[in-house]
Amino acid sequence: MGRRPVSTMTGGAPSCPFAFQDRRLGVLWDHWAKSLAPERLPRREDIDPGALREILDIVWIYRLDDSGRDFYCALAGDLVMTSWKRPSMIGMPLSLLFASDLYGMLRTRWLELLERPAVMHGSLRYNPTGFQMSAGQSPERLSLPLHGPDGRPYGMIGATGYVRTWSDAPDANAMRLLPPKIVPVSDLFLTAPPPPTSG
Repeated sequence: MGRRPVSTMTGGAPSCPFAFQDRRLGVLWDHWAKSLAPERLPRREDIDPGALREILDIVWIYRLDDSGRDFYCALAGDLVMTSWKRPSMIGMPLSLLFASDLYGMLRTRWLELLERPAVMHGSLRYNPTGFQMSAGQSPERLSLPLHGPDGRPYGMIGATGYVRTWSDAPDANAMRLLPPKIVPVSDLFLTAPPPPTSG
């Protein structure tokens, strides 16, 4: 038996392995994936803000610093900044934006996505009574790795559909991260095995 594919090739670019609740995340995926090749990650210069005009308010980019220890915000859409209740996030390190435990987890995951490389889809759910609310009532996030002009890791680009923001939760402990789905980039180029032949 051959390995079951995560997705198959369509039109020269890999199709998306995730099922988005917010269609805007699919716009970012399509733009990123058109510059993806088996041996080449999309580069920062491949990202065209004009092509993302309709979703720029939910797009963010974080650049990995030269030490490889922290990520710095290079782009944050208007809705991203509004959700964070900040007039600007540009230039701020990830370590100042997130509590230490969340920062450590997110930094580890982003470094993993850059090094493998891989793509990630996840959400943050509001769970006030132990009953999990539907995905349409929670922020949904797509995280994609980027390289720089030299082909070395640059950072992460992503989009977050803020259907329900952090400030909506009456109890901060009610907010929790669900396990994200992580897919290696190499798996995006797998094709389905040929059907078995009879006789």
